[in-house]
Amino acid sequence: MANQGQNNRRSGYDPNLDDTMVFDRDHFSGQQPYQQNYRQSYTEPESPYGYGGSYQGPYPGEDTGYYEAPAEDADFDPYEDWEDEQDYRPRQEPMTMAARAAGKANPDPYSRNRRSDAARQAHQRARRQTRPEEPLREMEEDYVPPRRRRRRKRHGFRNFIIFLLILASILGAVFFLLFRAPERYEDGVHTRRTDIYNILLCATDEGEMRTDTIMLATLDRKNGVSLTTLPRDTIVDSGDWVPKLNAVFADAGGGRDGAEALMDQMETLLGFRPDGYAVINYEVFRDAVNALGGVTFDVPMDMETDGYAFTAGEQVLNGDEALAVCRFRYGYLMADIQRQYVQQNFVKAMIRQCMSPSSWLRLPAVYEAVMDNTLTDLSGANIRYLALHAFLSGLGDIQQYSLPGEGVDYNGSSCFGLYGQSVVDLVNEVMNPFEEEITLDDVHILTVEDGELVVSTWRGEAFDPSTYDYDSY
Repeated sequence: MANQGQNNRRSGYDPNLDDTMVFDRDHFSGQQPYQQNYRQSYTEPESPYGYGGSYQGPYPGEDTGYYEAPAEDADFDPYEDWEDEQDYRPRQEPMTMAARAAGKANPDPYSRNRRSDAARQAHQRARRQTRPEEPLREMEEDYVPPRRRRRRKRHGFRNFIIFLLILASILGAVFFLLFRAPERYEDGVHTRRTDIYNILLCATDEGEMRTDTIMLATLDRKNGVSLTTLPRDTIVDSGDWVPKLNAVFADAGGGRDGAEALMDQMETLLGFRPDGYAVINYEVFRDAVNALGGVTFDVPMDMETDGYAFTAGEQVLNGDEALAVCRFRYGYLMADIQRQYVQQNFVKAMIRQCMSPSSWLRLPAVYEAVMDNTLTDLSGANIRYLALHAFLSGLGDIQQYSLPGEGVDYNGSSCFGLYGQSVVDLVNEVMNPFEEEITLDDVHILTVEDGELVVSTWRGEAFDPSTYDYDSY
């Protein structure tokens, strides 16, 4: 019976199948019940994610095919094809009717997209807290540490420096618009100094053709401000029958041509060309004095002129009175030389009064009165710059000079012959705009000798009008 049972059992045995195979009921149809016990039962190990359970075989009538049990020594990982361990979730219970009615449908426990991004991130944070020893590979690769909020530093000193730079730029732009240095004269031979300016100042007579007053204003940061008078009867090489300096402006036709011709004569006599010129008439002079509210001036002597009678002493002169005092000359022993000295004194008094704080409100009116009727090659910004330069150079003590020379007769007319070497010495001392000294080779100064015009190389002392005794005349 045992052999018969074994034969019957082997008669239905398939050699292609090993002993680990599990067969269904259809494969053993017609066999004896004991033959069905040949199927080996396989128990699935308990899963940490809730999918554990024992496999006890198929239910009656269930077609399960066969199942191959894993070998004991095989390195078997049932989740090796899954991308991330975090996708394994515990099995959820079936949704109840109450949950369905409340709209809280349970997600599919086997779906990979069952959670939103927010829920996934919340789960990852909770997982890091509960299992910090097992960081997820995906989070390690994609994790970006939060940026630390840097503490805002205070840069008070740096901001103060930036503010000063911006303020300096604004003030520099304003200064450039309001104050601009005039173009300096360059002869291409000498080296020009940058701290000195020479401006030619002239005043014309009633016909506005002859320059009765000729001065050179020197603004020097080193030596201060000075006024140097050029006598109007100075002999020049103009070709006239009586070649006087005051006729140069008229010979060129007046206006800008006359002013440029006069500038050329300055270069011939002094060895350099001034940096600018300003030609006014006596009417402008009178209007400027009135705009200033009068000028306090010390009249040097008793005088009667132009219908006015003045007593020597300090007094306030209006425009007409100031014009009469400045034009007076026939009562002086040195005539024109002494008159120019008085004019220098009046200009000094006028400048000092302009610098007084009590007169600052009147300066715009004075500036308008002068500029409306002045012939000049200087712009308004140039004039303001020169005024500032003069103020910084010092207006407390304006030096006064006159070109040295002596009176001579030429062709029956009174003229003034300069001392050539003494003029050069004065130029180098007071008004030279170059680093190098001016020499006799740089000037062309004429005088009269035996009734003829000759080049002057004389050295002599200039007359000092400040030593003149008005009461002795």
